[in-house]
Amino acid sequence: MVDMVYLQQDAFDPVDVSMSLERQKSSFYRLKDLVDRDYSFEDKDDARNFFTKMTNLYRNLHYSQVGSTDQEAYVRQVAELADQYTA
Repeated sequence: MVDMVYLQQDAFDPVDVSMSLERQKSSFYRLKDLVDRDYSFEDKDDARNFFTKMTNLYRNLHYSQVGSTDQEAYVRQVAELADQYTA
């Protein structure tokens, strides 16, 4: 997940093509919080579904402009999804 949502950037997207240092730090610490959590999944499919949803949300977060309502919504959705599965 770290590779897919943090290390890879979309060279064809005007927002994701490069990030300010401040946005990189914010993204890194948000991702670190997600990685450090203890999750509880019913089974392998539940875990796969979680990480697929989280990866998609996180990618969309990176496509959103800083300070936009889209960015705020994705930050909230990322936190809510993580909270649903945190043990």
